[in-house]
Amino acid sequence: MFKKKPVVKSLAPLRSSDRRKVADQIIQQFKIEIPTPTAATSQEQPGAPPNEAAITLTALRKSLLPDNTMSARFTTTAGPDLTLVQGTIYVGSHADDDERILWVRPEQGAGTDGRLYPTVYTLWRHPRLVPLLHTPNLVMDKLYGGADLMTPGLANGPPFPARAVCIFA
Repeated sequence: MFKKKPVVKSLAPLRSSDRRKVADQIIQQFKIEIPTPTAATSQEQPGAPPNEAAITLTALRKSLLPDNTMSARFTTTAGPDLTLVQGTIYVGSHADDDERILWVRPEQGAGTDGRLYPTVYTLWRHPRLVPLLHTPNLVMDKLYGGADLMTPGLANGPPFPARAVCIFA
């Protein structure tokens, strides 16, 4: 009858191999281009490391999931039928920042498809991770008041960009 509070188990450090796997899944899922070093950079710097492409991939992985990333299982309910939802949250902090939930992966229950969903904290750090959908100022005033965003409130749509996802704040 009433929605239960989310239950989050204790955080555990994420092994570096698991962190790489999750980061690679994020890169594949969101079709993020891996930055490649320019040919001019390697020509200008004869002492540059030979595996510079691997360094840029590592930097991208660390920006998506920092070294101090921890994971925890969660359980909650969703929808009018209070369907049980279980999954994993990934918590981490970038340099000089507080620990925050960066990614959510629902694994059992409503809306589970194995995808990772960024939180607003991740989107602040990577604003081009998902396409930007615009709303008129009149709609923003309603959203500030607590209204739900619906398709008629979006400018220039539908159809929406193929990579668009719904983000919950």
